[in-house]
Amino acid sequence: MVAQKQNTPIIDENFISTDAGNGWAACYRLVNGRLKQHGIPHARARVTGARMSTDIGAQNIVEYADFMGQRYGYGDGIWNLTNAPIDTHQNTARRYGGNMHIFLMLVNIASMGIKSGSELTAIVPAPPGMLNQVAPQIKQSILAGESGEGDGVWTIQLRKDKRPRTYKFIRVIVIPEGAGAYAAYRFDLNGEVVELPDRSGEDMLAGRVVVLDLGAGTGDSYTLYDGNLNPDAIDHATDDRAGVIHNLLQPI
Repeated sequence: MVAQKQNTPIIDENFISTDAGNGWAACYRLVNGRLKQHGIPHARARVTGARMSTDIGAQNIVEYADFMGQRYGYGDGIWNLTNAPIDTHQNTARRYGGNMHIFLMLVNIASMGIKSGSELTAIVPAPPGMLNQVAPQIKQSILAGESGEGDGVWTIQLRKDKRPRTYKFIRVIVIPEGAGAYAAYRFDLNGEVVELPDRSGEDMLAGRVVVLDLGAGTGDSYTLYDGNLNPDAIDHATDDRAGVIHNLLQPI
């Protein structure tokens, strides 16, 4: 009897790709072969969530979440609905694996409707030039859990939730930003290599391939050779002044 190849994706619905983003924090998840996603601006502010005791007039309500004993508003509305200072925590290595990074990740995960109690694997992209610096702190912080005891358990409660949601992170995979774009063309959902021939029949992703990633805060450029990273050439792959914020938003 010849064993048949199983057409089961190597990434299941408990794998979460979570991008911290200087401008946009997003999560992606594959469910039954379909890509699900949710994103919010990379910003938050402390709020009360209170409503006015009035019999007339509609009230704006900011979306908020309770996290580690604090209530934070998030989403586009916080710029217009609160006079509290807006925390963006951009363009610093310290933000990776920090309180705000984890908060935004959990908000996205909960907003996607991922079941409380799920055991998750987080795939976290980081600037390639900062990878050696920030990868250990990202893994350590997320896997430490809310208690700091290494159980990987975190809780969050959104405004409409009746009770807190709990998630356990069992593994954290840190990859260089831009690697996902390369992988999207190189592999199928089963992890098999997809040939990408040019007009002459040669594989366009063989040999030297330059990966470019332009984000809100940083700009990244690094080279893969036959699909492999070059460690000696990646230290200067990230320019923290090449992003959209510095070159477009600030001048305007």
